[in-house]
Amino acid sequence: ANCVLNEINNCTFVPGDLKQSLRNRRPDEYGKPQVMVIDPPRAGMHRDVLQEVCALLPKKIIYVSCNPATFARDARALCDASYEMVHVRPVDMFPMTPHIDLVALFFAS
Repeated sequence: ANCVLNEINNCTFVPGDLKQSLRNRRPDEYGKPQVMVIDPPRAGMHRDVLQEVCALLPKKIIYVSCNPATFARDARALCDASYEMVHVRPVDMFPMTPHIDLVALFFAS
């Protein structure tokens, strides 16, 4: 809806379970992604998803995490796969609770 309101027509949204979406994706369906926004569950990215994302080689990955421990694991894996974490910021999405989210930007090296 926001794309329509803002007259943005050069992006594709693929909501849902990324593991399932990548498994069912045809190579010609969307083309090579320039940017991927990934918001995994508390357990972090599944190993298969991480491999598929890295194989797609998006120029930028925006990673949203609700678990600092799994974020650290996944960030290390992305950096090992030739991505550079250029920015990370904690975000207090749930004030007055101990929960915090992290938003990080990775660039392909």
